[in-house]
Amino acid sequence: MASFSLLSVLGSGSPRLACHSRFPVAAYQAGSVLVIWDYTRSGEESRKFVLLQPNQRCAEIFFSKDAQCILGVWLAPSGQPTLTVWRTADGAKLAEHRLSDTATGLPVWADYHSETEHLLLVHGSSVLSACVARWEARALSPQHLAHGHLGNKPAKGLVAVRLVEDGRHFALAEGLCVQFWSYAGAPGPPRQVLRVDLGKALKAFELQGRLAYLLPEAGKLQLMNFEGQREQVAATPPSARPSAVQVQSSMVCLGCEDGSLLVCRSSSPDHWNCVPCPAELCQFGYAPAVVSLTIGMNEDYTCVCFADATHGVVHIDSGRYVALRAGHVGALQGLVMAPQLRMPAALAGRLLDAERILQSKALAFLSLGAQGPDALSFFSSAGFIAWPKQGPPARGFLAVSPQPPEQSQGYGHDDMLLESFMPRGPSAPSSASPMEATTAAAFHPAASLAADGSFSGAYALLAGSVAGSLQLLEAEADDGSGGIAWRTTRVRPLSAEASDQAANNTACCHLDFSRCGYFVLSTFSSAAVEMLQFPLLTRAVMLQSAVPLASRTPGSSVEVQKAFFVWQPTLVQRNYDKNLYAVSHAETSQDVVLYEIYPLGEMYAKASKAVFQLPVVCKAAGGTITDFSAHPSQMYLVVTAALPAADTRSIVLVYDLWSGELLKSCAIFTSLLVAPLLPLRPMLCIDASGAYLFCASTPTVVAPMDVQLAIAKGLGSSTLKHVHGVAQCSDMLHTAWNSLTDTPSRVSQQTTSVVCIVDFSSGEQIYQASLDVSCLALGSPWHDPCQLLVGAPDGTISVWRPPASVTERVSSILQESQQAYSKLAKPSGLQGASPSPSTDIEDAVAWHWATMLSTKLDWKAWGEVGLHKAEPVFGAAAVPAGNGLVGRGPHSEPLPLLPLPPPRQEAFPRSSPDDDGDVVLQARKHWPQPGAAQSIPHLDPWLASPVPASAQPPAAPLRQQSLAKCVVGMLEIDPDSGLEVQEVPGGLQGLEPLPQQLKRMPGDGAVNVAFSEPQSHWQGTTLPEWRRPPEPAELLVAAPELREEFGTSSEHFQDPLPSEHLGGSFPELGKPLPRWLEQGRPSMLPGGGRDFVLAQSVLSELDSFELANPQAQAVDSPRSTAGAD
Repeated sequence: MASFSLLSVLGSGSPRLACHSRFPVAAYQAGSVLVIWDYTRSGEESRKFVLLQPNQRCAEIFFSKDAQCILGVWLAPSGQPTLTVWRTADGAKLAEHRLSDTATGLPVWADYHSETEHLLLVHGSSVLSACVARWEARALSPQHLAHGHLGNKPAKGLVAVRLVEDGRHFALAEGLCVQFWSYAGAPGPPRQVLRVDLGKALKAFELQGRLAYLLPEAGKLQLMNFEGQREQVAATPPSARPSAVQVQSSMVCLGCEDGSLLVCRSSSPDHWNCVPCPAELCQFGYAPAVVSLTIGMNEDYTCVCFADATHGVVHIDSGRYVALRAGHVGALQGLVMAPQLRMPAALAGRLLDAERILQSKALAFLSLGAQGPDALSFFSSAGFIAWPKQGPPARGFLAVSPQPPEQSQGYGHDDMLLESFMPRGPSAPSSASPMEATTAAAFHPAASLAADGSFSGAYALLAGSVAGSLQLLEAEADDGSGGIAWRTTRVRPLSAEASDQAANNTACCHLDFSRCGYFVLSTFSSAAVEMLQFPLLTRAVMLQSAVPLASRTPGSSVEVQKAFFVWQPTLVQRNYDKNLYAVSHAETSQDVVLYEIYPLGEMYAKASKAVFQLPVVCKAAGGTITDFSAHPSQMYLVVTAALPAADTRSIVLVYDLWSGELLKSCAIFTSLLVAPLLPLRPMLCIDASGAYLFCASTPTVVAPMDVQLAIAKGLGSSTLKHVHGVAQCSDMLHTAWNSLTDTPSRVSQQTTSVVCIVDFSSGEQIYQASLDVSCLALGSPWHDPCQLLVGAPDGTISVWRPPASVTERVSSILQESQQAYSKLAKPSGLQGASPSPSTDIEDAVAWHWATMLSTKLDWKAWGEVGLHKAEPVFGAAAVPAGNGLVGRGPHSEPLPLLPLPPPRQEAFPRSSPDDDGDVVLQARKHWPQPGAAQSIPHLDPWLASPVPASAQPPAAPLRQQSLAKCVVGMLEIDPDSGLEVQEVPGGLQGLEPLPQQLKRMPGDGAVNVAFSEPQSHWQGTTLPEWRRPPEPAELLVAAPELREEFGTSSEHFQDPLPSEHLGGSFPELGKPLPRWLEQGRPSMLPGGGRDFVLAQSVLSELDSFELANPQAQAVDSPRSTAGAD
């Protein structure tokens, strides 16, 4: 089966590079990919990618002596240290061996000496064990030389382990001592031969020849021989504070905290040559420190790893960096796609190749790093990186938001002046001004070059900080480095209504712009949501208030803080309805709300339009919403949820966006590769065409539901059995949880991340792959909609291409949508001669789904693999996945089958619970479904309004042979009754056998109606374009549907509206008809007079029913005595 294909890897990922001493080749791990890098070449051809096993994280990587093989030491899921060997030329896996049978935890320490080909491994949780083996290149297997215990593990671990070039000894460097061990002789445990205690704690340790290089945490480099005596070494410059050391042959290299290098080509350094930090890294007056060094080919190159996760390769003699690769230190927390960059029309006409200029200056996306634990990693990971389509990436940071300026006289009482302000002084952070971590960002939808073609102001970026403040940044060209710089133009501090006083910080979690670009939604960790006006950043309306930490109850915490804008799918609806709509999280983690925002005078008001709730069965299983997103059709809301107490751990639910009705659900991550006892936290992403759902799990261990609730109440897991009101999970879950948490080292291990693709047309999981995932994003329609960007926990970004069947279908739908949309828009004058804006692609996709694709979805069979096999609406090679399993509730009772069927909601209760006797409900079940708008020859599909999927009976199939077809946006009126055809009984279903004299009846000229004896369906008819054939009043009056019980429909409670009087021969019917009877009546109908037998019969039946049954009268009825009271 076809799978994902890797296109590229961005970022560094590893704090250390493995280099060969004679060839220009390096290797490092980036997420779930091993990168082999020829640093003397440029372009993508200089790197090769090797896909690793799920959850395979190499502790050390080495090159063999001839550089033909790459050796990686890692910890297997079972806990045994393992050696994996790959071929350098093509990345093929050659061998894999266990180095020890003892299960251990992270970290492990390893070293490999290329000359002796000895491999050293030290591991252990509480007691250290050592294993020494010789790598046999021909046999592709290790030969064990020694194995044994080394004593108790130090509290702070080891600094380094190194092999001595004599092939008989190795050294262990702890914080305050260095130990030398011997493994010579017969195979057996190693023996300690020397121990040297130190006065200062070590930061780095290296061996070369008969010398040991000691770099203390505070102090100068020291040399020590194997007898424990110190050697003379030249003093480093006073301004340089060494942070890393690397020694090879007769060359010593020191990395300093200011990013510079000190190099000496002598084993006993007597002088130092300084290589300064590259200018690209010295932005904002700060230079990152050097974390690790590796001397490369022929001692001419050195690979440097900086504290900001930048990998660099410097030529020692010239002091010039030949390669720099930027990255993030910690896990990525977000990927933001950039809008389409455009050029002014006046400028585009004067350029020969405007498209090439746009490609050279356009941005692809923005990556947000997570906040680091210490100062150095905080600086590097708190910012963001802008990745252009061409050229080097550019870092950006947020300065701590300054205090608002003092108010001028006469404006002291105007609080709106302090809501946002323009900063004074330098707008960019520097070494003198502290910085804030960037937690959210969003591009303004409009991006254009300046009138003179410069990059200044091309992009507007709104960024949120960990302190809750918002800063508006504008892009400009950096003259110094030739990259991109960001200038702060406006600041909005955190408002009091959105902050949580009990929490330490109220961070901004999510930002989203409206399509027009005049409004923005900001979401905070306090669960507050604000709608702001752009660009002043003043509040328009408060959608969600902050939930104080003290008032939160177990199970009420929101899993995802998120809010975004949605819009009507067709242009006709948007022209009619000018209000704004936003989907936001609710106060609990089991609800999502759709708000309607409308102007009210000079202000804005909100109203809840729909609420999307998890079904009862999901709530009983402890379900929580982990992510939600609007489908590109703007007709559906897709929600992912985690169910800790059910066998189906993760689920996708599809709701009708405008009514809140649950349509269907399906299980995800059904592969056996996923551990069933570890509930995943799925995140969601939908491609631009809406054809597929991309779901990914977060690599985290989740406790059983009752453990989570006990922790939320402030109790430990040991007391969870005594917690009142906490649902107890099965013993199997607790056994798995205790086995994972009994050892601290195992808690740090991450579970395998999974990415799966769900076909939206059928709800089937068609592909699944194991990748390291911390965030997920899909390419924009104007960049590359078939690219999948995966952010890894190590800060790298891998670019993947889904299987060919998926990419072909996505491209096909986008092309079909644009072609159909352009054909409809051009004749109507809706599209000018200028290039279409970027929103036209989104409009075309939404219109294509609303008028064509949505009518082909079969919600009855959606997601039910094996039960109701649904044919894919758009071709994709679907691979059957597992079906939802039966879950267990708190009292060991089986929960309903998952995936869940859509619930049927009724606005008014029925007077009788027996549905079989209700002829109206039985008749409606057999009504025909709406067809496609393109089947109406006289109706413009552009004006067709889509019927919501929630209005379609989920269990009723399409009836292609019906006489009258209910088509989207068409009102077909019966001339005799004035009702719509689908409301007229007897036209489609439920007709009683006709008398013999009525089996053949003259029609309306061209209409010839024939009836069959056993069945009462219309057959062989020919209809005019505008209406169906009239029916005799005797047949309509005798229809059983008109004998429905009063009070079972909302139509019975509506007040009569002024209408045309009946008069004539029925003076008792001289009153206006009720609105539900008058609705849809044409003003003029061909064919002559009217027949009022139907109206007389209906009103007589209603009067008789209410007079005979006073207890059935509604409160709103004119005949009700309760209403008079």
